[in-house]
Amino acid sequence: MLGKVFDKILHEDEDLVEKVVEAEKKIEDEISSLISSKDFFISIIIFLVALGLRLYSLFYITDPQNAGVEVWYSDAYHHWQIAYLTKTVGLKEGFLRLWDLKGLEYFWGAAHPLIGSLLIAITGSTSIVSFRIFSSVMGAIAIVFLYLIVRRHWGIQAGLAAALLGMLSPVGIFSDASGMVEPLGIAFFLAGIYFFPKRAFFAGFLLAMASMARAEFWLLSSLVLFGALLLKTSSGKKPFFFLGYIIPIVLYMKYLLDWTGNPIYPIWWNFVGNAVGAWQADIAPNLAQIFIQKVYWVIAGVSLVGIFITLLKRPKHTLFFLFGFGNWLMWGIFIGMTKYLLSYLPRFWLDRIMLWPYLFAGALIAIFLFSLTKSNIPRILKIALSVSGWVFVVLIIIVSQFTWTPIRSIYNQSRPYWNNFREIASQVGKLDTGEGKVLIPEDWPPLTYMLVHFEDITGERIVGQMFDPFFYIGDKPFDNWGENRKVVLDWFRDEDIRLLFFKSDKERYIELVEREPEFFEELVFDSSRGLYFYKVNQEKLKGAT
Repeated sequence: MLGKVFDKILHEDEDLVEKVVEAEKKIEDEISSLISSKDFFISIIIFLVALGLRLYSLFYITDPQNAGVEVWYSDAYHHWQIAYLTKTVGLKEGFLRLWDLKGLEYFWGAAHPLIGSLLIAITGSTSIVSFRIFSSVMGAIAIVFLYLIVRRHWGIQAGLAAALLGMLSPVGIFSDASGMVEPLGIAFFLAGIYFFPKRAFFAGFLLAMASMARAEFWLLSSLVLFGALLLKTSSGKKPFFFLGYIIPIVLYMKYLLDWTGNPIYPIWWNFVGNAVGAWQADIAPNLAQIFIQKVYWVIAGVSLVGIFITLLKRPKHTLFFLFGFGNWLMWGIFIGMTKYLLSYLPRFWLDRIMLWPYLFAGALIAIFLFSLTKSNIPRILKIALSVSGWVFVVLIIIVSQFTWTPIRSIYNQSRPYWNNFREIASQVGKLDTGEGKVLIPEDWPPLTYMLVHFEDITGERIVGQMFDPFFYIGDKPFDNWGENRKVVLDWFRDEDIRLLFFKSDKERYIELVEREPEFFEELVFDSSRGLYFYKVNQEKLKGAT
């Protein structure tokens, strides 16, 4: 039964196409055409509606400055931090040199931070609102290309249904307005699929850009390229498709090799850190994680069947299905079969990682509901199927709106965190003299954002504690303090650190200021947050060292 359903979706009219050479060419010409005036007009409407909904979420459902600190998208501030520090510090250090306070500048990919740096330069603003508007735009563009792809292969009703399910999805609306990287990667990938085969080189280039935006898209693009190799038609376009991808990817690998020493750095650390578990706590999964693991086994199994049938039948929409099923399979394996299971939280189903899985699921529903309306069946039956299909789509949209309740609830939990960081940033701003540098905890990107945007402490004056000399000395720096003392104090002097604040669990700093009271003057101890604030006496440091 399942095989018949897949066969229907994958092969609705291809048996007829293959009988006549002229018919096959006609179909390929239709696929190769970029866009009709009618579809262009519809695409503009889809884009404007989708963008409007995402901007409404940004400005009216959330606080535009608060992307969901700690409970939702603190990573949005981390991506902003990399983009901002790349512009203010990294690009001065070398060709397209990324920069971060935590050493993760190359982990997610280079596309988003470089585009973000350009965005800051163009707008002249350090506000994260610009990043959130940009991700909203890219999310709306992704919906447009979803419509165009589905409409091309399954008709206008299926295309419109897929677009509506995508543009009205609360998870999509909220996540696209978050300022995260997923909308950028998905838009690039869908655009690459759409422009194949007529603009084959450009299509390959877009897949390469998607790979530079999301590490896992390297793997998915490899699957899509393999699928393109097996396609029955467009053989003359395939070399250009591969060249369009391989040339920028090889250059990107050289770039990663130069700056990290590893040409596949993002994939490597996603695998070692998340899948193998180097960044995971050494604990057993809880009962909820054990249960959900089996759910992801099922997802992986269904996805594998979908990929197998797609590669076996090789329909004209092979690339689209491989991107969709491949992404499902990736998450099925990643959460169901690796240490990443330990990071699983119930809110994953409302999170940005579900953006493309939900879009693809909506497309499959639209295809299933409206593919029969293109068949040679009586008109009255087509009308009945069409009406029933739209009723079902509307019901899905209505039911999906109930997810706004948990989304809002989780987001509202971020407000106290936001206020807390604002108060810390304000305190730093009051203590800062405007001279030298500030040494801050490396794992608080929202604080970095607030120091820059609200307190006017520029990126050149911010140093992350991860890169102090203690990191290189080892776990017991004070056992040989006679030798290590000079290294540490010289570093504070050379970096011109004027203000130091740290958490009460940073034992190395607590012992440092106790051992060297001549150079570190306590300004404030915030007992409610467990934060120490110290002035670094540069005059005495220079005299002593």
